[in-house]
Amino acid sequence: MHRPSRIACAVVLLAVLAALLFAGCGGDNAGPSALPTAAVSPAQRIAAMSLAETKLESLTGTPAQQNAALAAYMQTLTQFQNVRTYGPVGNRGVYAEFRDGQPYYISNERNIANVTPVVTQAAPETMDTAARSGVPRGKTAILMRAMGSGWPDTRNDTKAMLIKAGYNVVLKEGTIEAIRGLRNAAVFYFDTHGTYDSDSGSLTASAWTTTPVTTANETTYAADLSSGGLVRWSAYDYYDTTSKKWKVSKKYAVTSKFIADNGITFGSNTLVYMDCCFLDAAPFKAACTAAGASLYIGWTDAVAGSASARAARFVFDRLTGANSSATVKEDPKQRPFDYAKVWDDLKRLSYDVSGAAKLIFTPGAKGDAGMLAPSIRNIVMTEATELDLGIAMMEIKGLFGKDPGPQKRKVTVGGTMIQAYEWKPDAVKCVIPRFGQGSVGDVIVEVCEHKSNAVPLTEWTVPFVWTRTSFGNLRDVMRMNIHFRADVHSYRNKPHETPIKPTAVEFKSMVDSDGTWLSAGAGTDNTNEDNPIKLVWSGSGNMYNQTPRDPKLPYGALRAYGKINVETRTIQFTVAGSATVKHVDCTDKDGNHWEQDGGISNEDGRPYDALNSIGVPYVRVKFDESFRILSGSVTGTNPDRPEETLTLRWSGADASFAPLPDMTLSDYARLLGQFWSPA
Repeated sequence: MHRPSRIACAVVLLAVLAALLFAGCGGDNAGPSALPTAAVSPAQRIAAMSLAETKLESLTGTPAQQNAALAAYMQTLTQFQNVRTYGPVGNRGVYAEFRDGQPYYISNERNIANVTPVVTQAAPETMDTAARSGVPRGKTAILMRAMGSGWPDTRNDTKAMLIKAGYNVVLKEGTIEAIRGLRNAAVFYFDTHGTYDSDSGSLTASAWTTTPVTTANETTYAADLSSGGLVRWSAYDYYDTTSKKWKVSKKYAVTSKFIADNGITFGSNTLVYMDCCFLDAAPFKAACTAAGASLYIGWTDAVAGSASARAARFVFDRLTGANSSATVKEDPKQRPFDYAKVWDDLKRLSYDVSGAAKLIFTPGAKGDAGMLAPSIRNIVMTEATELDLGIAMMEIKGLFGKDPGPQKRKVTVGGTMIQAYEWKPDAVKCVIPRFGQGSVGDVIVEVCEHKSNAVPLTEWTVPFVWTRTSFGNLRDVMRMNIHFRADVHSYRNKPHETPIKPTAVEFKSMVDSDGTWLSAGAGTDNTNEDNPIKLVWSGSGNMYNQTPRDPKLPYGALRAYGKINVETRTIQFTVAGSATVKHVDCTDKDGNHWEQDGGISNEDGRPYDALNSIGVPYVRVKFDESFRILSGSVTGTNPDRPEETLTLRWSGADASFAPLPDMTLSDYARLLGQFWSPA
């Protein structure tokens, strides 16, 4: 019998060793596994994961170097096959399969707070904001978290912002069952780890939960794991201050298939915000929008914990108009803005980037979600002209979304509900009381109990006195209390811009404006020197901003209109009045006596224009920074009747429901400099 040579034995031995080596190896360059597909017990699976975690915690060098070393180590463990690194240069982590083909991820993403943001940004995109200004129809906001203590937790800050906007906020731990139970939330925010191979798309998009991989849970979630609804992965969880090392934990992660298979639904116009690495991933985003998400926010790549927290606070603050101290505040405060303008503002600050990651806003096909609260820009008034026939109308301009129906919206003025008769995404028209309760005060628009910013509808009542003196002591006096209202607050068209101070706010006197008229005195008309006439004027009555029912009653009419310029703190005021019954007693030099009734009006009976009689079309009335009208007067001579002296004067008047002074810090500094300067 021929005996093999030593060389032949060595060749056989090397072949056996190679077979044994490849039985425990895999990876991109390792070739196919020699191990047949085999069952893996929970104990074997957990033991292998623990070995991989311990190895990762011990490694040094760059993430790519650590991952290469970890992959080489995992290839020696018989429970794994097809081991490879993933990421642009193998720097994100390691992917492997267990011998039964089920996937395993071990992420090497720590709190990468030192990632340098990309400062240079492209020009913001132009977006149709009015078409995406709807707010969630529900009130429940679920803020979920699966991150360890090594990452910042923004939920308490966000909770305060959402409560202010009318949401019922629930903080939840990110367990598998909590995610499985998601039904019809208005806002869903999940702060967790995410993974996806954005380069090749070969890794399943998944979000880490707080549910640990244990022997018992392996049985509980066996069906979800087999279907691909759950995957196992390990990630850095917290920083151990004793060992001065980051510690890795093994948890289950939900995939897009889990979202689709478990009846998860989001309410009408829901915002879904996945605050984690990679989960702008198309599969996960598609699953959420299919479940009803109307607006989806997610990061494209690995994001630093500090950067994601900063962006989350900013986004929720701007979408709700909370003006929270937890983020960068604007001075003066800002109203809520739609996601497109908020996104542009994120880009301005480079808050939408962290290393290679970008924060992306994606509108879904369902609903028109674009904000978390309605937003008032400014208000335009149309006053009634007569008490019995006219109505006053108010147009509120801003961002309100599509009409949710009369039962789910309302408009209040000073706490009084008024009727909205036309609703568009960028304008709401209402009938408003012409005076009295509900006619002035803070205007608020509510959609599904989510309140807008409050915009004050300001009112003034200015006492005007028009006096005409003629031929000695003859005089006509009209005292007019002009009541008017307007929106004079400064506003922004987009975030961060310097507020616009309106320069041409039109107004008319309200129907409850009133006053009195008086004609009195005696004098001699010397116009005809040959026949001077002694005159006695008499008569008095009330003045109204509308026509009384009985035209025979002695009355006077008044009206006022003009434009308010907040920039220059002036009002361009035109005031007009008339009196219907004025008695004139006349006696000439021969003792002839006669009486006649006239009025204080233009020849055609229209209200007498108190200003045109002086020769000016309007007066400029000043007001101060608190919108208090300052007293003043204007005097002149009637060009058609030189004997007549005409005066219009007005008293100071406080503004009710005035906007807060919109001075910035630089305005205050400038004001302070008028009174004090350093030596």
